[in-house]
Amino acid sequence: MICYICQWESEETSPIIDKSVQVSVTHIPTSETVTYPSFRKAALSFAPKYNTTGQTLKVFAENGKLFKGEYKITIFTKEK
Repeated sequence: MICYICQWESEETSPIIDKSVQVSVTHIPTSETVTYPSFRKAALSFAPKYNTTGQTLKVFAENGKLFKGEYKITIFTKEK
């Protein structure tokens, strides 16, 4: 039996980058806005009326189109 022990060494260190985003959902007809800590939480907020995913909401936020013709999705990156 052969056993190898490896050690990874690097002189460079990189900080962990927080890629978290907050998502703002605005209902256009009523101007009501709710902010969620993630796309997943925002997607879950549409249940049971609409079955959607965080990835779907991300696409709507990136292309600027209204989700279901009445919800504007906006991305906010968290500041340090």
